[in-house]
Amino acid sequence: MYNLEKNPILLPHQVSILKRFFSEPIAQSFFLTGGTALSAFYFGHRESRDFDLFSMEEFSSSQIEALFRDIAQGLGGNRCSKSWNKYV
Repeated sequence: MYNLEKNPILLPHQVSILKRFFSEPIAQSFFLTGGTALSAFYFGHRESRDFDLFSMEEFSSSQIEALFRDIAQGLGGNRCSKSWNKYV
Protein backbone atom coordinates (compact mmCIF):
# COMPACT_ATOMS: atom_id res chain seq x y z
CA MET A 1 0.00 0.00 0.00
CA TYR A 2 1.21 3.49 -0.82
CA ASN A 3 2.35 5.60 2.15
CA LEU A 4 0.55 8.94 1.80
CA GLU A 5 2.43 10.51 4.72
CA LYS A 6 5.68 10.38 2.74
CA ASN A 7 4.21 12.09 -0.30
CA PRO A 8 6.08 15.38 -0.88
CA ILE A 9 3.20 17.04 -2.77
CA LEU A 10 0.21 16.41 -0.51
CA LEU A 11 -0.20 18.63 2.54
CA PRO A 12 -0.93 16.97 5.91
CA HIS A 13 -4.61 17.97 5.86
CA GLN A 14 -4.96 16.55 2.32
CA VAL A 15 -3.49 13.25 3.50
CA SER A 16 -5.97 13.21 6.41
CA ILE A 17 -8.90 13.87 4.09
CA LEU A 18 -7.90 11.13 1.65
CA LYS A 19 -7.24 8.59 4.39
CA ARG A 20 -10.60 9.28 6.03
CA PHE A 21 -12.45 9.22 2.71
CA PHE A 22 -10.94 5.97 1.48
CA SER A 23 -11.46 4.28 4.86
CA GLU A 24 -15.23 4.43 4.30
CA PRO A 25 -17.00 1.53 2.55
CA ILE A 26 -18.88 3.90 0.22
CA ALA A 27 -15.55 5.25 -1.08
CA GLN A 28 -14.06 1.90 -2.12
CA SER A 29 -15.13 2.25 -5.76
CA PHE A 30 -13.57 5.72 -6.09
CA PHE A 31 -10.14 6.63 -7.38
CA LEU A 32 -8.13 9.84 -7.46
CA THR A 33 -7.57 11.32 -10.91
CA GLY A 34 -6.66 14.66 -12.48
CA GLY A 35 -3.88 17.06 -11.62
CA THR A 36 -3.55 16.03 -7.99
CA ALA A 37 -3.06 12.37 -8.90
CA LEU A 38 -0.55 13.23 -11.63
CA SER A 39 1.42 15.57 -9.40
CA ALA A 40 1.30 13.54 -6.19
CA PHE A 41 2.02 10.12 -7.67
CA TYR A 42 3.86 10.66 -10.95
CA PHE A 43 5.39 14.03 -11.79
CA GLY A 44 5.70 15.98 -8.53
CA HIS A 45 5.52 19.14 -10.60
CA ARG A 46 3.11 21.27 -8.55
CA GLU A 47 1.01 21.62 -5.43
CA SER A 48 -2.67 20.88 -5.71
CA ARG A 49 -5.62 22.21 -3.79
CA ASP A 50 -8.43 19.98 -4.98
CA PHE A 51 -9.25 16.33 -5.51
CA ASP A 52 -10.79 14.86 -8.63
CA LEU A 53 -12.50 11.67 -7.55
CA PHE A 54 -14.21 9.29 -9.95
CA SER A 55 -16.10 6.03 -9.64
CA MET A 56 -17.00 3.47 -12.28
CA GLU A 57 -20.05 2.54 -10.18
CA GLU A 58 -23.22 4.44 -9.42
CA PHE A 59 -23.21 6.28 -6.11
CA SER A 60 -25.37 8.60 -4.09
CA SER A 61 -24.01 12.12 -4.45
CA SER A 62 -25.83 13.13 -1.26
CA GLN A 63 -24.02 10.37 0.67
CA ILE A 64 -20.65 11.48 -0.71
CA GLU A 65 -21.45 15.11 0.10
CA ALA A 66 -22.43 14.12 3.65
CA LEU A 67 -19.22 12.12 4.02
CA PHE A 68 -17.06 15.08 2.97
CA ARG A 69 -19.04 17.38 5.25
CA ASP A 70 -18.37 15.02 8.17
CA ILE A 71 -14.68 14.74 7.26
CA ALA A 72 -14.32 18.53 6.99
CA GLN A 73 -16.09 19.12 10.30
CA GLY A 74 -13.95 16.46 11.96
CA LEU A 75 -10.86 18.32 10.79
CA GLY A 76 -12.20 21.73 11.82
CA GLY A 77 -13.14 22.81 8.29
CA ASN A 78 -16.27 24.46 6.93
CA ARG A 79 -18.08 24.54 3.63
CA CYS A 80 -17.10 27.75 1.88
CA SER A 81 -19.18 27.59 -1.30
CA LYS A 82 -22.88 27.01 -1.86
CA SER A 83 -22.50 26.16 -5.54
CA TRP A 84 -19.56 23.74 -5.18
CA ASN A 85 -18.69 21.12 -2.63
CA LYS A 86 -15.73 23.14 -1.45
CA TYR A 87 -14.45 22.93 2.11
CA VAL A 88 -11.64 24.80 3.86
